[in-house]
Amino acid sequence: MKSNAEKTWETIWRNSIYSLKDKIDGDPWVGVVYSPILSHIRNYLSPGNKILEAGCGMGQWVVYLNQLGYNVIGLDFVFYALKETKNFFKELKLICGI
Repeated sequence: MKSNAEKTWETIWRNSIYSLKDKIDGDPWVGVVYSPILSHIRNYLSPGNKILEAGCGMGQWVVYLNQLGYNVIGLDFVFYALKETKNFFKELKLICGI
């Protein structure tokens, strides 16, 4: 049985106006490539380093950092979000759990 939190987040992901592409590089408000956090990751971690993104949601950071050569694992408790991303990026390491 799904928790209220899982139901809420599944609804959010299903009804998002942003696509996964928007969340990676298509929208300056939510895109990973526009995030000020990205420069810190690239300054302090090298491709090949292991990264666990807990609470990855749709996994836009996992997708992008994987493309840059980082060894990324995405963890989220909403199966729907992970399943949707895995449909497009089968090679990603995505784990559903809490």
